Amino acid sequence: MSRWLWQWLRLPGWPVLPRRLWLMLGGLVFCLANVLGRSEVWPHTPAAEACFLVGAWVLFVAALPQLLWVGWHWLLAWQGPTLLRCLATAAFLAGAGVAGLLWLVIIIIGLHSVLNGQLIPQPK
Repeated sequence: MSRWLWQWLRLPGWPVLPRRLWLMLGGLVFCLANVLGRSEVWPHTPAAEACFLVGAWVLFVAALPQLLWVGWHWLLAWQGPTLLRCLATAAFLAGAGVAGLLWLVIIIIGLHSVLNGQLIPQPK
């Protein structure tokens, strides 16, 4: 089953997504799902929310550059018409610029929250 799935995800002439990226995305989904449903999953563990928030933040920060790298290599490997490739490259670079700015804002907000004690609750 696993081999079939990896073959299905590999499009002709395109690089395979690195396994570490799949693990990061899976971890990110796990952390975000626990943050959203924390009252049901971890009702008696107040520190779990902070752990999952930090985990989701770290995985998001680490996964975005890898997604952009894989997207760029997919774009370079595409063997379509030149005009469409140029348009796709322009759209990808514009999207990567916006994603890079949002990524930087998320890093700054996350660091600010951690340094001010807002993300990780302080003992009282």
